[in-house]
Amino acid sequence: MYEYVGSIHMHSKFSDGSGDPAKIAQTADEVGLDFIILTDHNTLRALHEGYEKWYGQTLLLVGCELNDKVNKNHYLAMNISETFSTRQSAKDYVKKVKDAGGIGFIAHPHEERN
Repeated sequence: MYEYVGSIHMHSKFSDGSGDPAKIAQTADEVGLDFIILTDHNTLRALHEGYEKWYGQTLLLVGCELNDKVNKNHYLAMNISETFSTRQSAKDYVKKVKDAGGIGFIAHPHEERN
């Protein structure tokens, strides 16, 4: 059995984070992370611009964080090639991720939003 150390929920300058995806991955490599998953809000720009790759010994994967139409639910989606409209219910976009062959999980399961 292998143990991998990484981060599954990070944002870059492509949404509400800061930093270039390549620089984030290089820093992750410097501190010894095996992988990071970049999950910018409602965009796969990092995927489409070719950032999903190895940076030294660190693998950068790209997913996205989908928000529902009232911004009460955030869902991390991986293995999708396009994002979906946020003007729909959480149930609908979870189904769309599954139908597209993707996987996902709730980003903030204990967070309460107004």
